[in-house]
Amino acid sequence: MWEDAWRDIGHAELPCNFVQIMENSVDPYHVEWLHGRYGSFLRELDGRGGPLPVVTKKHVKVAFEVFEHGILKRRVLEGHTEEDEDWKVGHPLVFPHMLRVGAAGLATFQIRVPIDDENTWHVWYQTYRPEGGAPPQESVPVYEVPLRDEKGEYLRDYVDGQDIVAWITQGRVSDRTQEHLGKSDLGVILLRKLYAEQMDRVASGLDPLCTYREPHDVIDLPMEKDKFGSAVEFRQLWTRESSIRYSPIKDEIFELFGDPVPAWVS
Repeated sequence: MWEDAWRDIGHAELPCNFVQIMENSVDPYHVEWLHGRYGSFLRELDGRGGPLPVVTKKHVKVAFEVFEHGILKRRVLEGHTEEDEDWKVGHPLVFPHMLRVGAAGLATFQIRVPIDDENTWHVWYQTYRPEGGAPPQESVPVYEVPLRDEKGEYLRDYVDGQDIVAWITQGRVSDRTQEHLGKSDLGVILLRKLYAEQMDRVASGLDPLCTYREPHDVIDLPMEKDKFGSAVEFRQLWTRESSIRYSPIKDEIFELFGDPVPAWVS
């Protein structure tokens, strides 16, 4: 709805069920392990420098709550408190198939559209809205996000690529009979419970959560501006380490925000 924002749209077809993608969205701990530790390990192997900033911070506390648009995720990172936006504001899983994440004028909707039980169309819908707004955008670029490199290996050298590999290597439909859920899986447990409850509502002839049948104003979803306590640094990381790396306007995005190319970008 914003008239003062730029946009771009990435997409890919993923060979797995959409629910295992959604469950990743309520697993905050994977950030420090998959992207922080594993991602840093890959950078060292490739000779691209040390650990990525921001995503290596340890999670001290997480929480999830159902609200009118889905599930709100909160976290406290090491060295932070409940006064930081990651806990006070958080960001949402928008029921039933979206994640909203970003900071400091950049926001991404990750939209997971089931094709069938074993395949999902994944869309990354970005908005870029610096302080004071963005100039008019002539057109919204649409681009494909690749899954493999020229050798046929899955791309794992960036955040979204690491997520994609984690999702699809579970198999087309994850075998949940092999699970042993624990305290760190509270978000996954809550999401499954919410899906079951909302399916019961539909079976009873009622609308599920987050259904709108009449025209409405802009829905202002909660999202941290100062994510991980380092807003600009997070924005710079996300521009380089997410699907945006394949956007045809990625260089213009840095210029739009007035961000220098980070020193840790090789």
